[in-house]
Amino acid sequence: MTIVHERGHGIHFVRKGDSGRPTLLLHSTGVGSIQWLRFARRLKDRVCFIPDFMNYPPSDSWQGEGPPDWRVDLEACRTLLLSQSEPVDIIGHSYGGHIALHLAHDHPDRVRKMALHEPIAWGVFQDAGPAKMQQAFRSLRERFFPEPPLSVDVWLLKFVDYWNGDGAWAALSEKRQQTWRDRFQKIHHEVRHLCFDPYTIGHWASITTPIRITVSEDATPEEAEACALLASHVPSVHCIPTPGGHLAPMTHSAVVLPLLAEGIDAPLPQRSQSTAP
Repeated sequence: MTIVHERGHGIHFVRKGDSGRPTLLLHSTGVGSIQWLRFARRLKDRVCFIPDFMNYPPSDSWQGEGPPDWRVDLEACRTLLLSQSEPVDIIGHSYGGHIALHLAHDHPDRVRKMALHEPIAWGVFQDAGPAKMQQAFRSLRERFFPEPPLSVDVWLLKFVDYWNGDGAWAALSEKRQQTWRDRFQKIHHEVRHLCFDPYTIGHWASITTPIRITVSEDATPEEAEACALLASHVPSVHCIPTPGGHLAPMTHSAVVLPLLAEGIDAPLPQRSQSTAP
Protein backbone atom coordinates (compact mmCIF):
# COMPACT_ATOMS: atom_id res chain seq x y z
CA MET A 1 0.00 0.00 0.00
CA THR A 2 1.33 3.41 -1.03
CA ILE A 3 0.73 6.42 1.21
CA VAL A 4 0.68 9.90 -0.30
CA HIS A 5 0.70 12.82 2.13
CA GLU A 6 -1.25 15.94 1.19
CA ARG A 7 -1.64 18.83 3.61
CA GLY A 8 -1.10 16.51 6.56
CA HIS A 9 -3.48 13.83 5.28
CA GLY A 10 -2.32 10.30 4.49
CA ILE A 11 -4.07 9.06 1.35
CA HIS A 12 -3.71 5.32 0.78
CA PHE A 13 -3.31 3.79 -2.67
CA VAL A 14 -3.67 0.04 -3.08
CA ARG A 15 -1.11 -1.26 -5.57
CA LYS A 16 -1.84 -4.23 -7.83
CA GLY A 17 0.77 -5.58 -10.24
CA ASP A 18 4.55 -5.40 -10.33
CA SER A 19 5.39 -4.05 -13.80
CA GLY A 20 3.88 -2.43 -16.84
CA ARG A 21 2.10 0.81 -17.62
CA PRO A 22 0.99 2.70 -14.49
CA THR A 23 -2.79 2.94 -14.27
CA LEU A 24 -4.96 4.91 -11.85
CA LEU A 25 -8.41 3.59 -10.93
CA LEU A 26 -10.54 6.25 -9.23
CA HIS A 27 -13.64 5.26 -7.27
CA SER A 28 -17.06 6.86 -7.07
CA THR A 29 -18.66 8.65 -4.14
CA GLY A 30 -19.51 6.41 -1.21
CA VAL A 31 -17.57 3.32 -2.33
CA GLY A 32 -13.77 3.31 -1.84
CA SER A 33 -11.00 1.30 -3.47
CA ILE A 34 -12.96 -1.94 -3.11
CA GLN A 35 -14.83 -0.89 -6.25
CA TRP A 36 -11.83 -1.69 -8.46
CA LEU A 37 -9.79 -4.34 -6.61
CA ARG A 38 -10.91 -7.44 -8.52
CA PHE A 39 -10.97 -5.54 -11.80
CA ALA A 40 -7.37 -4.39 -11.29
CA ARG A 41 -6.21 -7.99 -10.95
CA ARG A 42 -7.50 -8.61 -14.46
CA LEU A 43 -5.55 -5.73 -16.02
CA LYS A 44 -2.48 -7.65 -17.09
CA ASP A 45 0.91 -6.03 -17.73
CA ARG A 46 -0.03 -2.98 -15.64
CA VAL A 47 0.76 -1.52 -12.28
CA CYS A 48 -2.56 -0.30 -10.88
CA PHE A 49 -2.86 2.33 -8.14
CA ILE A 50 -6.29 2.55 -6.49
CA PRO A 51 -6.84 5.30 -3.93
CA ASP A 52 -9.16 5.43 -1.00
CA PHE A 53 -10.05 9.09 -1.12
CA MET A 54 -9.98 11.21 2.03
CA ASN A 55 -12.48 10.01 4.70
CA TYR A 56 -12.60 6.56 3.09
CA PRO A 57 -10.67 4.24 5.45
CA PRO A 58 -7.82 3.53 5.71
CA SER A 59 -7.09 7.03 4.36
CA ASP A 60 -7.19 9.85 6.89
CA SER A 61 -10.30 11.87 7.59
CA TRP A 62 -10.38 15.62 7.02
CA GLN A 63 -8.23 17.45 9.56
CA GLY A 64 -8.41 21.04 8.36
CA GLU A 65 -10.52 24.06 9.20
CA GLY A 66 -14.06 24.16 7.88
CA PRO A 67 -15.66 21.53 5.62
CA PRO A 68 -13.63 18.81 3.84
CA ASP A 69 -11.71 20.03 0.81
CA TRP A 70 -12.06 17.73 -2.22
CA ARG A 71 -8.77 19.07 -3.57
CA VAL A 72 -6.87 16.84 -1.12
CA ASP A 73 -8.04 13.92 -3.29
CA LEU A 74 -7.03 15.70 -6.47
CA GLU A 75 -3.60 16.66 -5.19
CA ALA A 76 -2.87 13.15 -3.89
CA CYS A 77 -3.67 11.72 -7.33
CA ARG A 78 -1.60 14.45 -8.96
CA THR A 79 1.38 13.63 -6.75
CA LEU A 80 1.21 9.97 -7.69
CA LEU A 81 0.69 10.81 -11.37
CA LEU A 82 3.77 13.02 -11.50
CA SER A 83 5.87 10.46 -9.65
CA GLN A 84 5.58 7.95 -12.49
CA SER A 85 8.32 7.65 -15.09
CA GLU A 86 5.90 7.34 -18.02
CA PRO A 87 2.42 8.61 -18.94
CA VAL A 88 -0.42 7.09 -16.92
CA ASP A 89 -3.78 5.64 -18.00
CA ILE A 90 -6.85 6.41 -15.87
CA ILE A 91 -10.14 4.63 -15.30
CA GLY A 92 -12.70 6.48 -13.20
CA HIS A 93 -16.34 6.54 -12.20
CA SER A 94 -18.54 9.47 -11.17
CA TYR A 95 -16.58 11.62 -8.65
CA GLY A 96 -13.47 9.65 -9.63
CA GLY A 97 -14.15 10.63 -13.23
CA HIS A 98 -14.29 14.27 -12.17
CA ILE A 99 -10.85 13.95 -10.59
CA ALA A 100 -9.62 12.26 -13.78
CA LEU A 101 -10.83 15.14 -15.96
CA HIS A 102 -8.80 17.57 -13.87
CA LEU A 103 -5.66 15.46 -14.22
CA ALA A 104 -6.06 15.23 -18.00
CA HIS A 105 -6.72 18.96 -18.26
CA ASP A 106 -3.77 19.97 -16.10
CA HIS A 107 -1.23 17.40 -17.31
CA PRO A 108 -1.85 16.48 -20.96
CA ASP A 109 1.69 15.13 -21.29
CA ARG A 110 1.30 12.85 -18.26
CA VAL A 111 -2.07 11.22 -18.99
CA ARG A 112 -2.07 8.87 -22.00
CA LYS A 113 -5.68 7.59 -22.18
CA MET A 114 -8.77 7.59 -19.99
CA ALA A 115 -11.95 5.52 -19.75
CA LEU A 116 -14.66 6.96 -17.51
CA HIS A 117 -18.15 5.85 -16.59
CA GLU A 118 -20.42 8.87 -16.25
CA PRO A 119 -17.88 11.38 -14.92
CA ILE A 120 -19.52 14.29 -13.11
CA ALA A 121 -18.91 17.62 -14.84
CA TRP A 122 -22.05 19.54 -13.97
CA GLY A 123 -20.33 22.89 -14.24
CA VAL A 124 -20.90 22.58 -18.00
CA PHE A 125 -24.47 23.77 -17.46
CA GLN A 126 -23.14 27.25 -16.71
CA ASP A 127 -22.30 27.89 -20.37
CA ALA A 128 -23.76 25.00 -22.39
CA GLY A 129 -26.85 22.90 -22.87
CA PRO A 130 -30.50 23.77 -23.52
CA ALA A 131 -32.15 26.20 -21.13
CA LYS A 132 -34.60 23.50 -20.02
CA MET A 133 -31.74 21.28 -18.90
CA GLN A 134 -29.95 24.13 -17.17
CA GLN A 135 -33.13 24.76 -15.18
CA ALA A 136 -33.44 21.05 -14.40
CA PHE A 137 -29.95 21.09 -13.00
CA ARG A 138 -30.70 24.10 -10.81
CA SER A 139 -33.70 22.17 -9.47
CA LEU A 140 -31.46 19.19 -8.79
CA ARG A 141 -29.05 21.40 -6.86
CA GLU A 142 -31.97 22.67 -4.79
CA ARG A 143 -33.00 19.05 -4.12
CA PHE A 144 -29.67 18.33 -2.46
CA PHE A 145 -28.94 21.71 -0.86
CA PRO A 146 -32.14 23.45 0.24
CA GLU A 147 -32.44 25.89 3.10
CA PRO A 148 -32.71 24.86 5.84
CA PRO A 149 -30.38 21.87 5.26
CA LEU A 150 -31.75 18.33 5.25
CA SER A 151 -31.10 15.81 8.00
CA VAL A 152 -28.46 13.16 7.31
CA ASP A 153 -30.91 10.34 6.55
CA VAL A 154 -33.21 12.48 4.41
CA TRP A 155 -30.25 13.76 2.41
CA LEU A 156 -28.88 10.27 1.86
CA LEU A 157 -32.31 9.02 0.78
CA LYS A 158 -32.63 11.80 -1.78
CA PHE A 159 -29.09 11.26 -3.05
CA VAL A 160 -29.13 7.47 -3.33
CA ASP A 161 -32.64 7.40 -4.82
CA TYR A 162 -31.68 10.05 -7.39
CA TRP A 163 -28.99 7.80 -8.84
CA ASN A 164 -30.64 4.42 -8.33
CA GLY A 165 -34.39 4.95 -8.38
CA ASP A 166 -37.07 5.40 -5.74
CA GLY A 167 -36.69 3.00 -2.85
CA ALA A 168 -32.97 2.37 -3.38
CA TRP A 169 -31.95 3.83 -0.01
CA ALA A 170 -34.62 1.87 1.85
CA ALA A 171 -33.49 -1.32 0.11
CA LEU A 172 -29.94 -1.05 1.47
CA SER A 173 -29.01 -3.16 4.45
CA GLU A 174 -28.67 -1.39 7.78
CA LYS A 175 -24.91 -2.08 7.67
CA ARG A 176 -24.60 -0.42 4.26
CA GLN A 177 -26.74 2.54 5.33
CA GLN A 178 -24.51 3.00 8.37
CA THR A 179 -21.41 3.04 6.16
CA TRP A 180 -22.96 5.92 4.21
CA ARG A 181 -23.81 7.72 7.46
CA ASP A 182 -20.25 7.27 8.70
CA ARG A 183 -18.91 8.86 5.49
CA PHE A 184 -21.62 11.49 5.26
CA GLN A 185 -19.43 14.53 5.96
CA LYS A 186 -17.15 13.80 3.01
CA ILE A 187 -19.90 12.49 0.70
CA HIS A 188 -21.97 15.62 1.33
CA HIS A 189 -19.09 17.94 0.47
CA GLU A 190 -18.07 15.92 -2.60
CA VAL A 191 -21.60 16.41 -3.90
CA ARG A 192 -21.64 20.08 -2.90
CA HIS A 193 -18.50 20.66 -4.96
CA LEU A 194 -19.99 18.82 -7.94
CA CYS A 195 -23.28 20.72 -7.70
CA PHE A 196 -21.54 24.12 -7.46
CA ASP A 197 -18.72 23.12 -9.81
CA PRO A 198 -17.10 26.26 -11.32
CA TYR A 199 -15.53 24.39 -14.28
CA THR A 200 -17.42 25.20 -17.48
CA ILE A 201 -17.45 23.42 -20.82
CA GLY A 202 -14.98 26.03 -22.02
CA HIS A 203 -12.57 24.86 -19.34
CA TRP A 204 -12.72 21.21 -20.42
CA ALA A 205 -12.63 21.95 -24.16
CA SER A 206 -8.82 22.16 -24.16
CA ILE A 207 -8.37 18.52 -23.07
CA THR A 208 -6.41 16.52 -25.66
CA THR A 209 -6.17 13.15 -23.89
CA PRO A 210 -8.27 10.48 -25.68
CA ILE A 211 -11.25 9.75 -23.42
CA ARG A 212 -13.87 7.02 -23.72
CA ILE A 213 -16.99 7.82 -21.68
CA THR A 214 -19.54 5.08 -21.08
CA VAL A 215 -23.08 6.37 -20.51
CA SER A 216 -25.78 4.03 -19.23
CA GLU A 217 -29.17 3.65 -20.84
CA ASP A 218 -30.78 4.58 -17.52
CA ALA A 219 -28.52 7.58 -16.83
CA THR A 220 -30.24 10.48 -15.10
CA PRO A 221 -31.20 13.26 -17.54
CA GLU A 222 -28.68 15.72 -16.09
CA GLU A 223 -25.81 13.25 -16.23
CA ALA A 224 -26.65 12.05 -19.75
CA GLU A 225 -26.75 15.65 -20.98
CA ALA A 226 -23.47 16.57 -19.26
CA CYS A 227 -21.70 13.62 -20.92
CA ALA A 228 -23.20 14.53 -24.29
CA LEU A 229 -21.95 18.10 -23.88
CA LEU A 230 -18.45 16.86 -23.14
CA ALA A 231 -18.55 14.71 -26.29
CA SER A 232 -19.80 17.57 -28.46
CA HIS A 233 -17.33 20.19 -27.18
CA VAL A 234 -14.19 18.19 -26.40
CA PRO A 235 -12.81 16.62 -29.60
CA SER A 236 -10.93 13.91 -27.71
CA VAL A 237 -14.07 12.59 -25.95
CA HIS A 238 -16.12 9.72 -27.37
CA CYS A 239 -19.28 8.43 -25.67
CA ILE A 240 -20.61 4.90 -26.00
CA PRO A 241 -23.84 3.50 -24.51
CA THR A 242 -24.03 0.72 -21.95
CA PRO A 243 -26.86 -1.07 -20.18
CA GLY A 244 -27.68 -0.30 -16.58
CA GLY A 245 -27.55 2.93 -14.63
CA HIS A 246 -25.01 5.07 -12.84
CA LEU A 247 -23.70 2.03 -10.94
CA ALA A 248 -23.30 -0.03 -14.11
CA PRO A 249 -19.59 -0.76 -13.49
CA MET A 250 -20.83 -2.80 -10.52
CA THR A 251 -24.33 -3.91 -11.57
CA HIS A 252 -23.48 -4.65 -15.23
CA SER A 253 -19.78 -5.39 -14.86
CA ALA A 254 -19.67 -8.12 -17.53
CA VAL A 255 -20.47 -5.49 -20.18
CA VAL A 256 -19.09 -2.25 -18.76
CA LEU A 257 -15.71 -3.33 -17.41
CA PRO A 258 -14.46 -4.73 -20.75
CA LEU A 259 -15.52 -1.45 -22.42
CA LEU A 260 -13.53 0.55 -19.88
CA ALA A 261 -10.52 -1.74 -20.28
CA GLU A 262 -10.69 -1.43 -24.08
CA GLY A 263 -10.74 2.33 -23.66
CA ILE A 264 -7.17 2.17 -22.38
CA ASP A 265 -6.20 -0.73 -24.67
CA ALA A 266 -6.20 -3.35 -21.90
CA PRO A 267 -8.08 -6.45 -23.11
CA LEU A 268 -9.42 -8.69 -20.35
CA PRO A 269 -9.17 -12.48 -20.17
CA GLN A 270 -12.29 -13.98 -21.73
CA ARG A 271 -12.84 -16.50 -18.95
CA SER A 272 -13.20 -13.72 -16.33
CA GLN A 273 -15.59 -11.33 -18.07
CA SER A 274 -18.49 -12.13 -15.73
CA THR A 275 -16.44 -11.31 -12.65
CA ALA A 276 -17.69 -8.31 -10.65
CA PRO A 277 -15.24 -5.55 -9.62
